[in-house]
Amino acid sequence: MTQDRVCAFYFFRFGDQTKRSLGNCLRSLAYQIAKQLPSYRQALLDMNLGTAGLGKLDARAVWQKLFVGALFKEQDLPPVYWAMDALDEADDRGVLLELFQTIPFTSIPIKIVISSRPSPELDLQFNRLKSKISVNILPLNGTDQDIRAFVETEIQLWHALGDHKSQITDRLLQTAQHNFLWVSIVMNRILQCISMEEMETILNDLPPDMENLYQRMEAGIEAKNVDLAKIILTWAACSRRPLTMEELAEALQPESLGLLQTLDVTINCVCGQFVVVDSTKHLLMVHKTAKEYLTKTTKGRLAINPTETHKYMFAKCMLMMERMTPQRAERRGTAESDAASEKYRPFEYAMTSWAYYLNLCPLEDEELKILFKFLKATTVLTWISALASLRQLRRLVYASRSLSSLVRKIRKQEAGHDPAFRRMQDLESTEMWAIDLLKIIGKFGTDLTSQNISIKEHIAPFCPRGSMIYQNFAHGARSPPALSIKGISATKWDDSLAKLTMQKGTMPASIRNSGSRIAITAIGVKGKIMIYDAVTFEVIHVLEHK
Repeated sequence: MTQDRVCAFYFFRFGDQTKRSLGNCLRSLAYQIAKQLPSYRQALLDMNLGTAGLGKLDARAVWQKLFVGALFKEQDLPPVYWAMDALDEADDRGVLLELFQTIPFTSIPIKIVISSRPSPELDLQFNRLKSKISVNILPLNGTDQDIRAFVETEIQLWHALGDHKSQITDRLLQTAQHNFLWVSIVMNRILQCISMEEMETILNDLPPDMENLYQRMEAGIEAKNVDLAKIILTWAACSRRPLTMEELAEALQPESLGLLQTLDVTINCVCGQFVVVDSTKHLLMVHKTAKEYLTKTTKGRLAINPTETHKYMFAKCMLMMERMTPQRAERRGTAESDAASEKYRPFEYAMTSWAYYLNLCPLEDEELKILFKFLKATTVLTWISALASLRQLRRLVYASRSLSSLVRKIRKQEAGHDPAFRRMQDLESTEMWAIDLLKIIGKFGTDLTSQNISIKEHIAPFCPRGSMIYQNFAHGARSPPALSIKGISATKWDDSLAKLTMQKGTMPASIRNSGSRIAITAIGVKGKIMIYDAVTFEVIHVLEHK
């Protein structure tokens, strides 16, 4: 990037829910441009956009506000360059190209570089875009030099005679059809060959397209490994975000208990190269097309039914959290201690994802039974305590929304019917828990993340007598000491949203909020500002002017 050019980039990644969002892409581009262009940065500030409100807008609304309504109105700006990688892995990828049709109406010179696997949808959108702006499509053989360099480097790792290496290199390049993914997959299989017959089978039966390749990969999984492979592929294809090896090992219990090799080695052995374990030890699908094959195309042994999978993963997340014993979760060290939080790392995916799968599950008795059991058991306290230890209390907000949404769906579904009395009680309890979770963050979030306390003994007794956390857990608090709070007559939560805790000896002078942050200046302490998270109300930064 030079001084007279403005550059911004974005990498779409299908395996990460947040990195395949068009809205996130546009917000990221706007942020990068604003950092480099003071006039555009000031225009955004003048619009007084709230971070929370902006995050709720869809891609079209973000484009209209941040680009058409702001950037494109700027004058005399240097050229702006955007680079976007793997557009085919984005959600609603065609929408982005539709939005680009408004670019000709700006006076700013904008240059865009996009990389993507070809698809009929994108071909159509690019052809439409050609009628509005200049579009140059590089031919697929533009990657031939890169593929050749890759093959020639990898083939040197193979312990074979030189003549065989050159012949295989030529054959691979002839059959690659400019597909880097195909080459990398087949190359890995070739490097594992131990005989000429095995090598010839791979080279003589090269699949003409990716679907055939996936069919062969599926057929190549040994029958004894199919059950384990399908479970692993299910977690890879339908996860909210990529799982770490620790999280996956926990999710695979009891299947993983008898493994002789490390989990990443086992995955490479049994999953037919549908998935990879990256350098950060996260499980990823080898490509978006692999997920599409498993969930939509194949009818074979590895076929994944998304609806049944969401039910399975919801139940699994709940089961994993039950393995976090109440004693371990409630009686912990300070949240700042790495040791105190590391013991919860294997359960982090389950703790932060069960509400996500609850939203995707059909409203059936088995899933509701699991949820109602969770909310009545001490597991719910274990979950809250563990989230505090991992600094993930904002997941309580998402869970609260999921519970409220569930209650609304069930009541709408059962409108006009006579639901069972027990079901009515459970729905009322669930609705009350949705309120409790929000209030717990505001009232006790700071205490949970900074104190060595027990939710059951030290928080439940201070909650209103009509709250679910009080009704279920306050009366049975362990001693010493068994707290009994007198003089509290409230049966419901009051209108107070949160408690902001300041450092000892300081008093607030003024308070301001913007988006996801709250700032408080202190009386008598010149230049000191405390910054809080507007969701969890934790202290994030303390700014001191010296």
